[in-house]
Amino acid sequence: MFVTNFYLNTSRLPNDVLSYTDQDFYNFVEMFLGKLHAHLLSYLHINSVPCFLLTENPCSIFSIDIEDEVLEQLSREICIKLKNNQLIVKPRVENSFKCLKDLLLKKIEQDMKRTKQNSKQQTVTLGNTTSTQSFSISSSMLISPPSLLTSSYSALTIDEHRQYLLNCIKLWCLDNKANLQFNELELKEDTDFTFIFSNINNFLE
Repeated sequence: MFVTNFYLNTSRLPNDVLSYTDQDFYNFVEMFLGKLHAHLLSYLHINSVPCFLLTENPCSIFSIDIEDEVLEQLSREICIKLKNNQLIVKPRVENSFKCLKDLLLKKIEQDMKRTKQNSKQQTVTLGNTTSTQSFSISSSMLISPPSLLTSSYSALTIDEHRQYLLNCIKLWCLDNKANLQFNELELKEDTDFTFIFSNINNFLE
């Protein structure tokens, strides 16, 4: 259990390891596993994390009967040669590749969870902001100073007052949808807000 936890401790990995390619990737493998591992991946042109994860077993190349001087030289250090000339990859080498693959997969899983959580938090925050803004615009219009709705517009009917307020809300949505990062922003009467008018001493409030 301790060994498993140690090898699956993603804090040992660089934060941007999943973006490594070519020499950056090989340098990481050399630092993390060793020169032999990096040399083998480089020779096989496994040059990035996705490419490495899609390769079932880089060491399987040694089970194929290929005439290749570089692979033959690598096999002397990576493999054990049996009496029948069959090559067996040293467990340390093969298992270290497996451990690195598991660790990188764990890193991807954690990053995806973190991204999903951040996305949810942003959605909740944005939703709260929208609700607050909707309440603010509705409240401010409903409790506007009497001079706005009595002196200046006392001659207007209730329908005319209502249409005026609807136009104000529509303009507010148009002005603020970019700031709230919405493609569309629309507040609907009786869904997002409600008007309550009262007639006191022939003045609308």
